[in-house]
Amino acid sequence: KIAEEPERTIVTFNNLLRYHPIFTDISLVNRSGKELVRIDSSGEVVPEKLVDQSRNTSFYLALQGRTVFTQPVILPNDEPHITLVMPVPKGEFVNNVIIAELNIQNLLSIIRSPNIGQGHVYVLDRDGFQILHPDLTKILHSLRHPGTHAGTLKQLMSALKIGPLPSPCMSTNPPAQTL
Repeated sequence: KIAEEPERTIVTFNNLLRYHPIFTDISLVNRSGKELVRIDSSGEVVPEKLVDQSRNTSFYLALQGRTVFTQPVILPNDEPHITLVMPVPKGEFVNNVIIAELNIQNLLSIIRSPNIGQGHVYVLDRDGFQILHPDLTKILHSLRHPGTHAGTLKQLMSALKIGPLPSPCMSTNPPAQTL
């Protein structure tokens, strides 16, 4: 229903931004790649500044029903971000896509829970690529040296008899347009 009621979409996106600081920018995109609504932490973006997402590879994966996390990027303000692109299905058909920019620092505060004992929580994609690790330098290292941990993690997954993981997946292409 989010795409069918524009006012409800705006309220929902504003609430996500207000109460969940991991989100810094959220947009609703139609099947042709046109942003219908985009809201950032400062408020609603005016229609003239909406972005064409039709060249974004992750957008097309979402149209196929896949949820995608892009590789982490460092924005001009030196904050590490990751983009979440997910389908908005209506029945068996994907009508729209939600694209959300996530602040990795804020997301890390969630996985650095003191209640996990002496272990670590980290997030992997289906190929064993570290999306998130409590130590930000591990994420930054994998940005500078792609694939350095993937072989080891794949071996561990194989030894533990963990098969390929279902979506969400990691897109190897950065977003065509930074939000």
